[in-house]
Amino acid sequence: FFVLVSYDRIQNADKIRIKFIDTFYIDARLVDYEKEINIAIIAVNKNDIPSVYLSDMKTAILGENYSLTVGSPIIALGSPNGYINSMEFGIITSEGSSVSVTDNILKLFNTDIYDNPEGDGVIVNLQGEVIGWITRTLKYDLNKNINTAISVSYIKSYIEQMVNQEERIYFGIKAKDMTSDARQAHKVPNGIYVDEVFADSPALKGDIRNGDIIIMVNDNNIINANGFYKFISQYEAGTKLDVKIKRANSSSDKLVDVSVVLSTKPRN
Repeated sequence: FFVLVSYDRIQNADKIRIKFIDTFYIDARLVDYEKEINIAIIAVNKNDIPSVYLSDMKTAILGENYSLTVGSPIIALGSPNGYINSMEFGIITSEGSSVSVTDNILKLFNTDIYDNPEGDGVIVNLQGEVIGWITRTLKYDLNKNINTAISVSYIKSYIEQMVNQEERIYFGIKAKDMTSDARQAHKVPNGIYVDEVFADSPALKGDIRNGDIIIMVNDNNIINANGFYKFISQYEAGTKLDVKIKRANSSSDKLVDVSVVLSTKPRN
C-alpha cells in the first residue's frame, strides 16, 4: 500500500511507522519524495497488515478540481487542526491563486477553516473524493491564517511519478501564465513568462533568460505552465527540445530559436 504524507514529517526519520486503530503499528519505507512541494510517498507491505484492518481499508479516490466552485462544502481530514485523527467542516472561500514551482504552476484554493501551523491532511468533497492537499509550505502571507490546499489535479502527475519511482524531467525555470492583456502587450498569441532561470540548469545552458516568453516547444504551442510541464515530462533526460521564445526584455522584441537538452531533476 502507498500512503501520501508531508515530506518534512519523515525526512530525517531513522524509522517510519504507521499507527492503525488502537496501538497497532506497522513499519513503512520511504519510496520517493518531492521536497519543493513537500509531499512524499511511503509504502507498507500488504501482508503485514492484519485482515481485521485490511478489510476496512479503501483506496482514496483522487477527484478532479479544475473548476472548483467558491462556496462548495468540504471536509478536512487527517490532522487539519494539528490534532491527529481530527476533522473539520467548511467551504471553499476562494480559488484561482497559484504558486510557481520548478517548471510548473500549482493551483491553490482557500477554505474558511482556521489554520494551524502543525496541520496536515486532505480536503475531500461530499462524494468522498480527495480534491486538495493541505499545504503549510506553499502559502502567501495573505492566507497564512486559513487552511490552504493544493488542488489535487495539479499534483496527480507527481504522485504517479513517485509511486513508479520515475525520474523527474528538469528544464530549470520558474514561469507564470500570461493574461490576455499581457499577451496583447507583448504581441504573442500564447506563451508563458519566464520569471527565473535556475543556475546551471538546462534552460540556462540553452540560453533561456529571465523575461523570455516561451511560445512553442517542438512545434507545439505552450498555453500555460501546467501544460508546459506535462509536455516536457513525456520526454527522457538527454532529449533536445527546440524552443521558440520571444525575447521581450531586449531593446527590440524578437523571436529567437534555442535548443534545450533536458536533464534529470536534481534531488534537493
